[in-house]
Amino acid sequence: DRDRLAKRILPRDVWTFHGLRPANRPERRLALAACWLSRPDFVPWLDDWVCQTETRPTPAAALLGHLTASDEYWSTHWTFRSGRFPKAQPLLGAGRLHDIAVNVILPWLYARASADDNTGLRQRVGERYFAWPKGQDNSRLRFVRQRLLGVRRISLRGAAAQQGLLQVQADFCNRTNALCDDCVFPDLVHRHSLEKR
Repeated sequence: DRDRLAKRILPRDVWTFHGLRPANRPERRLALAACWLSRPDFVPWLDDWVCQTETRPTPAAALLGHLTASDEYWSTHWTFRSGRFPKAQPLLGAGRLHDIAVNVILPWLYARASADDNTGLRQRVGERYFAWPKGQDNSRLRFVRQRLLGVRRISLRGAAAQQGLLQVQADFCNRTNALCDDCVFPDLVHRHSLEKR
């Protein structure tokens, strides 16, 4: 297989490999996308899934199960040239599957519903998004929680809250210094709370 596929390798300067874990290499990501797109039911299943009112065991588990794929070659290799490892490895871990659901699949379904001017479907996708369970904690989330809340601990209820914190970081925390000098976020929140009264 390796020799047959070797001629399809893109030039090395097209890829960025610095700091990548072997499991996250682009070759494996492309193989996963190919697995998804080669399944004739991939998109129709997503359309059905988002419209279902009851999904067992949960909507998140059903979608993550649908996104899980394996490939005879890529489940046992990191690269075209790497040796075969004894035990198959998933093409995507649970954390990354969660991120793809929240950052790619649900927004894509929402955009399709918007393009079709389908208010009911748009609302249904929104319900799925706001009910989506939170993902893994990470340094970016801890950073913005510490900046906003100090030592107080709060538990985020879902992925939408995590995405909101990441957006606050991108829009505000990344544009000020470590002391938060001249940060406009506190004033924005204060003005918004006054408008709601």
